[in-house]
Amino acid sequence: MQIEITNRNTDEVIISGEYDSIKDCLEQNRSQSFASANLRNADLSGVNLNGINLPDADLRNANLTGTTLTNANLAGALLQGANFTRTGLSGANLSGANLSNANLTRTNIANANLSGAGLSGAVMQDTNAVNVNLANGAVANAEVTRTDFTGANLVEFDLDTATVTDAVLTNANQVVTRDEILE
Repeated sequence: MQIEITNRNTDEVIISGEYDSIKDCLEQNRSQSFASANLRNADLSGVNLNGINLPDADLRNANLTGTTLTNANLAGALLQGANFTRTGLSGANLSGANLSNANLTRTNIANANLSGAGLSGAVMQDTNAVNVNLANGAVANAEVTRTDFTGANLVEFDLDTATVTDAVLTNANQVVTRDEILE
């Protein structure tokens, strides 16, 4: 089938060709830059996209269930409503990304950079966030349950209205509790 991926800002073609699916296109070309790619609502479940370069890409409402994105570059990406259930994002760069209302259930974000990321309304249940950098991020109205933040950088991480249950915060840097925020 003919697959064409365009730039979300300019509509210029990033890549075009015959592939079995959008998954096949991205997997075969993951060493190419897909900066600002329009992948909104894409089904990218179960694909290996280790190290892919997707800065500023539009992946709103994309299905990334079970996808491997280890060391991927998703800096500044639009990821609102994306499903990252059981996704591997260890070492990935998601700095400044918008993950509002994203599902990060059972996701591995260990050693990832989410500095300045927006996680408002996101679900982080049974998430591995060991050594993650969440500095200057926000999780307003997020649900954080049984997430391991061991060694995480939480400097200026806004927990203002998040619901946090059974989180592990061992050796986390600059943990700010809701009570401290309200003082």
